[in-house]
Amino acid sequence: MKNIIKTFLCGVMATMGALTLMACGSPTTQKPSDNNPIVIEQPSNPSTTVPSNIPTAPQGNAVVGTYTQSVTSTIDFDTLTANNATYGTVAEITANGTYLITGTTAKGFVAITKKSLDVTLILNGASITSDNYASIVCLKKSNVNIILANGSVNYLTSGTSFVQGFDSDENANATLCIRQSLTLAGSGALYVNGAANNGIGSKGDLTISDGTYNILANNNAIKGNDSIEISGGTFYIGSNEDGIKSEIDETDASVGYINITGGSFEIATNNDGIDAGTSLTISNATMKIITRGGYTTKITDSTISAKGLKAETFITIDSGNFNINSQDDGVHSDGFITINNGTFIIATADDGFHAEQTLEISNGTIKISNCYEGLEALNINIKGGNITISATDDGVNISNGSDNSATQNSTGRGGMGGKGGNQGGGETVINGLLNITGGTLTVTAKGDGLDSNGNITMSGGTVIVKGNENVDFNGTFTKTGGTMTAGNKTIANGVYKNNL
Repeated sequence: MKNIIKTFLCGVMATMGALTLMACGSPTTQKPSDNNPIVIEQPSNPSTTVPSNIPTAPQGNAVVGTYTQSVTSTIDFDTLTANNATYGTVAEITANGTYLITGTTAKGFVAITKKSLDVTLILNGASITSDNYASIVCLKKSNVNIILANGSVNYLTSGTSFVQGFDSDENANATLCIRQSLTLAGSGALYVNGAANNGIGSKGDLTISDGTYNILANNNAIKGNDSIEISGGTFYIGSNEDGIKSEIDETDASVGYINITGGSFEIATNNDGIDAGTSLTISNATMKIITRGGYTTKITDSTISAKGLKAETFITIDSGNFNINSQDDGVHSDGFITINNGTFIIATADDGFHAEQTLEISNGTIKISNCYEGLEALNINIKGGNITISATDDGVNISNGSDNSATQNSTGRGGMGGKGGNQGGGETVINGLLNITGGTLTVTAKGDGLDSNGNITMSGGTVIVKGNENVDFNGTFTKTGGTMTAGNKTIANGVYKNNL
């Protein structure tokens, strides 16, 4: 049910579980040839507004820049002629070296066809269109480094389907498709149109340190099977599935991670914004993410994942600015989430932060302007930070079980029990804990302000909570410090066994 991407895109709408792409004429931003990326617009506070511009299919002229590296050989598509009846002009690389790639072809690609090579490609005013295959491909076990020449603008474009068979070892599945490790660097710009499948793909480790990337993909925009390391760059992403994705390997727990230590990201996706097969760590990054049309989209299919940030094992965020408008959970881990600092503005049809095990917040500013449940996990430790939550169900929820309660309420996925689980006041007590030792927590909820199917402890911090039931717990609430206002009542220190 994927729609093929052919024209400039001005909106994203979720319809019948697939991404509907609406053509709207000419771009409203500067032309790619002006070396200015097409920008995803997103309000400073998430709302019903879908980004007005997401990356366009590559168009315009390539721009030549400068480079300082020594070149082994030059591949200039302006001087080459067709040499393959099926694929057009194929430029094969069979030896180690640094290759300058420039010029334009409407039917052809660059192929590294020998194993155990170390190849560097300098893209300098290259516009490579392959109507039936990848634009740059290496399906042998060779390492590939790509440098975007300073000031250059480059285009890689694939058709809507691939004719496989060029390489007998593997099938290509991305416009820029590398079987082994792939490194991207340089301050130039790269436009990628992955109309057939993924945009940029490495079946090994993918490392990006610099550059401006406009990526449009019918599958995942950026995919590194073993790992993804991003230390810088500017990214504008529109994808029918995930924006940035790594894979889990059941036989090797050391792979599948994503580590981002810098960069600016604007991502509009049909599925997850960032999806790590194992762990996700982020620092010094700025992110604007909208998934599946945002939090006003109503989808009841629990098989669809449209989360902002997602990881299988754990998420650690040390710093950064995050603006997430998601149809599914804003930040989600099947294991643990640790927030050490950062600024978060989140609107979601489901949970703001959801961890199957433990969610810990030590510092930062968190504003969840719309959610089903704001914070949800088996254990939640609030040590610091300034947290504001407006929830249609519970503000903070301690529970266990599968992530499905919001689906049951016809608003998407989320929740580990919530209203469908125990309601406090003598029900079964689970081995879960809401522990507040610092910070400021302000909650307005249509359900419970604080809801623990286990226990609650508070020794510091400030809590202001107002809900249908202000503080609901199945076990006990032990308060030894801090300040709490529940509704219009100030809660004194003590041990409480009845809901407040």
